[in-house]
Amino acid sequence: MRFPEDKIKQAILRPERDVALRALQYFTESYSQDPTIMPLVIQAVEMHGREHAAELIASTGSLSQTTDTVAPQWPRR
Repeated sequence: MRFPEDKIKQAILRPERDVALRALQYFTESYSQDPTIMPLVIQAVEMHGREHAAELIASTGSLSQTTDTVAPQWPRR
């Protein structure tokens, strides 16, 4: 029996770095085109800060991006 993908997605937000990375790896190694994964990665980085940021972001190369995930989050001048 396969573990539900919704549960795996939520594991990306876990504070345990190895759990979050393993959950992310599930999607990156399957070349998932699910546009909801990258927003979870961004949320995880915002929640856990620099502790998770480098490894999580480095693992996102094959994830689908949307205009929201690539748009700058700072005010434009």
